[in-house]
Amino acid sequence: MDVEPVTINWISIENFRGFRAEQTIDLAASATIVSGSNGKGKTSFFDALQWLLIGSVERLVNLASRRSGEYLVNRFAGPGAVAKVTAELMVDGRTVTLTRSGNHRSADLHWVDTESILTAEEADTALCRALLGDPGMSLKDIVLTSGLLEQDVVRAVLEDEPKNRYRHMAALLGLEEIAGFEDEAKRQADDQGKLATRARDAHTTAEQRLRSAEKDLTRLELRVATQPEITQARIQLESQLAETAGSLEISQLPTQAPDAVFLGQIARRLRGTADDLLSRSVELSEQGAKTGSPVELGVNRASWFRRTAC
Repeated sequence: MDVEPVTINWISIENFRGFRAEQTIDLAASATIVSGSNGKGKTSFFDALQWLLIGSVERLVNLASRRSGEYLVNRFAGPGAVAKVTAELMVDGRTVTLTRSGNHRSADLHWVDTESILTAEEADTALCRALLGDPGMSLKDIVLTSGLLEQDVVRAVLEDEPKNRYRHMAALLGLEEIAGFEDEAKRQADDQGKLATRARDAHTTAEQRLRSAEKDLTRLELRVATQPEITQARIQLESQLAETAGSLEISQLPTQAPDAVFLGQIARRLRGTADDLLSRSVELSEQGAKTGSPVELGVNRASWFRRTAC
């Protein structure tokens, strides 16, 4: 369903700038032309419309000789008088009365329709939604760059910072989508850059793991290649031990390096003990021969080895 555009039926201005007495201007037409000589209120009319919509007339702030001086309320209005601008709008088939009143320091906006009465921020939000369709957009930027193009406003745009000037001109020419495309392209480029960085880090980690795996594979291949030689040496050793005719009986050879080292230590201790016994046997035999009483020890190294090692 198409949304009907917002139209302004009339606007009433009182105690605002060049308007002291209340003046109502009919705007219920497809086009309205405002004309008149200098000092007749043309600029005050457009300032009043801007103040009603966004609550400020910034060019007047810059032109004021004193920041504390009043520049919105008509100078001939009585003490305590406030400026007041009222307009009747047609919003989606509803009649809305919009009123802003106050001075250069503060101003209140009132939204009145057949369904609700809104004030302050709620009224500003409703107005922004009615005119733009999105309360998140800046009504002030749209009004100053597309709605009211007074010469002072255009000059302010041109004198603004380059980034802001580009944004204002894009809005004026209807190029917001192009500006949005540029921002989106930059955002996606940043996202892709982050993804590429993470991918490079993951690739580096994978390469490190691959090199470590290759080293492990090389060690395993070397062990597999030398395994037959180790097996053959083990068979030969078992065969040689079996041919020693019982000098040493071992039920099962160790298969692990620590067990083999431990067995070798035991064997060396046994060999040292056996040598000590044989040496002692020779000494006793010699002593017996000298005394004429030979000593029969009956110690057989092979049998002693068998009993001890097993």
